[in-house]
Amino acid sequence: MKQNNEIKRSIETKINSKFVLVYLMIIILVLPIGFIFSTRSILFTETQRVDAIWNDTVLSPNYMNGVVVWSTDVEYEIYSSPAIADIDKDGSIDIIICAGYFDKGGAIYCLESNGTIKWQKEYDKYIFSSPAVADLDKDGSLDIVFTCYDSFTYCLDFEGNEKWSYDMEGPSRSTPCIADLDGDGDLEIIIANTMISGGYRGKLSCLSSNGIEKWVNYTDTWYWASPTVADLFNDGKLEVLIGNLRDDRFSCYNFDGTWNWTFNTEPSTDTKGRSISGSAVVADIDNDLGLEIIFGDFSNITYCLNETGHEEWRYYGDGTVFISSPSLVDIDKDGYLEIIMPGTELEKNYGYIICINHDGSEEWLWRKDNLDWIVTTPTIADLNNNGEYEIIFSAIDNKTRILNSYGGYLPEWEMITMDLDVLGFPTVFSTAAVVDLDGDGILEIILGGHYTSAGKIWCISFSGFSSSGNAPYPTYRGSNFRTGAMDSDFDFIDDLTERTYFGTLEYNRDSDGDELIDGKELWYNADPLDPDTDDDGYTDGEEVRVGSKPDDPNSIPALDSDDDGLTDEEELALGTSINDDDSDNDGLKDGEEVHTYGTNATNFDTDGDELGDGEEIEIHETNPLDSDTDNDGMPDGWEIANGFDPLSASDANRDEEIDGLTNIEEYQYGTDPFDEDSDDDTISDGDEVHIHGTDPMNPADHPFLWQRWMTYFSVISGVIGFSVTVFSFFRNWQKRRKKKREETQEGVHAQKRLEQIQQEHDEPDEWGIDDNI
Repeated sequence: MKQNNEIKRSIETKINSKFVLVYLMIIILVLPIGFIFSTRSILFTETQRVDAIWNDTVLSPNYMNGVVVWSTDVEYEIYSSPAIADIDKDGSIDIIICAGYFDKGGAIYCLESNGTIKWQKEYDKYIFSSPAVADLDKDGSLDIVFTCYDSFTYCLDFEGNEKWSYDMEGPSRSTPCIADLDGDGDLEIIIANTMISGGYRGKLSCLSSNGIEKWVNYTDTWYWASPTVADLFNDGKLEVLIGNLRDDRFSCYNFDGTWNWTFNTEPSTDTKGRSISGSAVVADIDNDLGLEIIFGDFSNITYCLNETGHEEWRYYGDGTVFISSPSLVDIDKDGYLEIIMPGTELEKNYGYIICINHDGSEEWLWRKDNLDWIVTTPTIADLNNNGEYEIIFSAIDNKTRILNSYGGYLPEWEMITMDLDVLGFPTVFSTAAVVDLDGDGILEIILGGHYTSAGKIWCISFSGFSSSGNAPYPTYRGSNFRTGAMDSDFDFIDDLTERTYFGTLEYNRDSDGDELIDGKELWYNADPLDPDTDDDGYTDGEEVRVGSKPDDPNSIPALDSDDDGLTDEEELALGTSINDDDSDNDGLKDGEEVHTYGTNATNFDTDGDELGDGEEIEIHETNPLDSDTDNDGMPDGWEIANGFDPLSASDANRDEEIDGLTNIEEYQYGTDPFDEDSDDDTISDGDEVHIHGTDPMNPADHPFLWQRWMTYFSVISGVIGFSVTVFSFFRNWQKRRKKKREETQEGVHAQKRLEQIQQEHDEPDEWGIDDNI
């Protein structure tokens, strides 16, 4: 029992000691917090600001929200992919797309940027071809070329009128390719079709710019693929590349139609004997200064050949590469191009997108079950300008999908283009085109689809960001020339055509620096290598923006589109808007600012006094070119904000709140002229400036700040001294209590011993004699 009591007392002593120490620590830590808040440190405000930024960027990320801006119903089903151009030079981008199905006729449509049909032309047979667009005959206007299943290739002008036709001797579902094959400065049209009479045979034709046959090459099998062109041997002459549908052959022909080489693929595993239906793409994917040729076949194999037709590698996919053609892009920014190849596994019923590295290895694979037939070529664009490319593709399940650059599926971007329940069997065979239709800096997606009896064209836009980035594969076959090459700088001219025909820069959208991208110069018959094509003193970009003709020296911008007193020409020179009569929103028309008041029409506050130019002139009658109209040392805006008269200097030396600072001094020191202690530190502004030399706007710059610290340390010292005294008293009390307890116990023990001795003394001895007797 004694040992237990000692342990208990020891524990109590330790607990009490710890309690005292904790008490001291709380006192020492809490007091500085009160001191810090008494000086109103800005650290707390900064912490709040950082938290807000964190919430904006991490907790509330920007998502792309897709919406159908417009859709246009057409009579015929759509298998074609759109071409994008200002076909009639009216300043608004147009969409050209073909349509038609097996047992019906077909048509070609030209749509305005808002989806209304500008014109259409109908045919007896359907059109699977996508239109190719270029100024073929150099007449200053764009031409449209496409093949039709009625065995003709047609060329239309910008209004839909037929310029010429060519008899292919058989139907075609492939898309024409436009290029200067022989380097003579004139464009050729290369087409592929199937001849039915006398047995199915393939025909590859080269036409001049006016539709005259230059050469033909026949094969004993069909063509579904579209021709690809490339300068394989870097000799200024282009080769033509195409795969056959039935005999497992991929061939290369010289610029004059003579055979160069043929590569034999593995025998087709397709039940119908189909081999190569997709078209090839060509680029130097591995930076070895030689071109590679990429295509897929029906045996789920993607082939990579060198310029002489020898295999560099092959990739075995898990399914059938059906109809689709690959796209090219440096998706991971490693300096090498990747191949984006769609595929379909018909037996197991799933679709996939493969990203293949330049060496044939798999970068990533996206797969979706219950997804038949991904037949579109992937479109590549940086939709939200975040430096990463998105991959846009469609399938026959009625949906257009988007993957990120890592193969991640973005379900919130899935666009349901048709209502399955209402329309029966909808499908999207159309490869999307991306373009900024409305000039807001954000790309729209344009594509078509079809169902059992009609077709539809959609424009899909996005929100949640302010601009889009580059689009190196923006449309079917890379550009309106349909060569199969990339458009690395997204200027509406593919890299091959820039390099071999126009001489423009492949990685610069505006080769001549006239603020009109190279491809758009072609739309308006301007020279992409001359900033002022017609030498009228105005750049091509300036003329196009104001609606004058960049190829006509007599078409000089002299319009006043916004009726502000400045011609569009003057506005372009000044940097004001030709469509806004008050470019800086200061309440004055641009013409008034320039010609009447001499203010800056692009600057809301010309003199920088925090009053708008219009406000100065129309309300306060101050000088918009002088920040201190009354020359009293106080800017007009500051005087107005504080209720002073900006037209009278008499208020400069007044002291409104009697703090020892005049109004002009209050302005100079940034203090409040109606608050004698602007920083609430208990010292008047005047005393801080004139006596103590401290900052009247900083409560931490207090003239008695050292006294606060001395007071703080005095308090701390007192608390510590008091606490030590309490602690010492407590310890001494504990010791006295222990000693008293021990003395008491010793007295108890002594008493007991005395009683025991007494008892022993009182008892008789062994003889029975009592000692007390």
